[in-house]
Amino acid sequence: MFARRLILCLAMCFGFSQFAGAAPACGGVDNVLRTVSILRDVQADSSDRYFSENMSELETTLSQISLPALQPAAYTEAFPQDGLALSLYISDLREAVSQAARGDRSEAKNILNKPISSDLSNSLGSMNRYWGCSETETFNAVNTSGSVKTTFENEAGSASSGARKESLSEPTSVAASSGQTAPARTLSKSISNGPKLDIKGHPILSIAMVLSILALIYGGRKYSKRSRLRDHRHLIHQDTGFKIGKKHYQMTIIDITQRGLKFKHDGLIQRQRKVGIELNGDWYVCRLVWKNANFAGAKFRSPLKEKTIEALLTTAQQQGRASPA
Repeated sequence: MFARRLILCLAMCFGFSQFAGAAPACGGVDNVLRTVSILRDVQADSSDRYFSENMSELETTLSQISLPALQPAAYTEAFPQDGLALSLYISDLREAVSQAARGDRSEAKNILNKPISSDLSNSLGSMNRYWGCSETETFNAVNTSGSVKTTFENEAGSASSGARKESLSEPTSVAASSGQTAPARTLSKSISNGPKLDIKGHPILSIAMVLSILALIYGGRKYSKRSRLRDHRHLIHQDTGFKIGKKHYQMTIIDITQRGLKFKHDGLIQRQRKVGIELNGDWYVCRLVWKNANFAGAKFRSPLKEKTIEALLTTAQQQGRASPA
């Protein structure tokens, strides 16, 4: 019994742990999007007035991004090019933060002013689809003659920066200055109630879910069967010893199950809550659950063993055969 319960618990824990992994991954995706917003502010701050503040915010955001967590082996196998684009993007940002910490602001600005690869847009989209995250933002990647300018609209990010955001102008698009126009690709999804994990492309997760469902069905059927057996009533009409407080009495058991019994007390039970019952020489403490003038029902602290019930039935049959004689 213990082994079955252990297997059931392990299967359920393994299955649900896969779902729990989606929430921190979606937080990582949000942090990547946040770096894009910070990068936009750095590019718009031509006077470097808020450079230190932006770099500090960028460093904090980068510390919360774990690429191995965002891109497990299954993801990199499915989207190798997208995974490489995100790795290069995060690596460049960390190098810029490192250069700024050394005091080389110009080198940091050179790195941050590099055009963003168009593969980054694909990477963000594939990660959102892979983890099934809900999006409240819109990420637009505009391809303009080989270079990419990135805009990121995030109301929460804009509000958090206060008046500093209002003084920064939007970066001028290369396409607008050259008179070229290009279609914008928007990666957007409808807002959902929370993170959802798409099990497509996750064979391990699919197997874990199937095993969890099978384990639940198996455990439920076993528990239901065991409950029916424990609730099966056996009529025995057997006299036995009862203990109420410190006094002993002789009363008659009417019927019994593995969970409890009904007995005749002839007015001996008044306000008592517990009684002791002797069964085959052993004493069992029971809790009274109902009573009337002549009968009462009690429940055992733990279900009786099947061997105990069988012994009681055997004794009752022997007493029944001996009584006519």
